[in-house]
Amino acid sequence: QYRLFIVSSLFQRKEYNRYKRCRALYDCEADNEDELTFEEGDIIIIMAEETEDDNWMEGVLESDPDRRGLFPSSFVHMLTD
Repeated sequence: QYRLFIVSSLFQRKEYNRYKRCRALYDCEADNEDELTFEEGDIIIIMAEETEDDNWMEGVLESDPDRRGLFPSSFVHMLTD
């Protein structure tokens, strides 16, 4: 819970601009507790581009920073802004 508080605080203070962001291309329903559920069009802030699985990243929803988890990199488009 402490880790979530720190992440939430960072986003509330708009300090997440140093992180890469991506936009969801498709809906994604988490199959496991450590995965992230999101909908097409959601913005995800990348917390870790490299995970144990090369095809997955870890991030939080920009609209709800308390929701953090792993997601398939093929479901998103990296943003450059």
